[in-house]
Amino acid sequence: FKPREPGAPGLVERNPIRWYEPNRGYASSGEPGNAFGLRNDLNLVTLEPSQRGTILIWDEYYDGEDLDMLKAEFDQACADTAEHLIRRFGGTILQRYVERSL
Repeated sequence: FKPREPGAPGLVERNPIRWYEPNRGYASSGEPGNAFGLRNDLNLVTLEPSQRGTILIWDEYYDGEDLDMLKAEFDQACADTAEHLIRRFGGTILQRYVERSL
């Protein structure tokens, strides 16, 4: 992941795969003590066929110390990932939504 501050090293995150089904999706979660300080986290990426191709849905669920900061960081990281995937495979972002903490 990109550094949190200019000139700082990027964050390295390892998320072991917990579930995988070809052409359907996968689920992963971070290891304890991960770089983002997440707890009870689950990343769920699912694929849905559509008339124009495939829709990728990426949901993230987690607890952490500063949820607003974490959500902003993950929103930017997911947007960066989406841009790389679109450059490589084509496509477009249909919807982007981030739930904010109260």
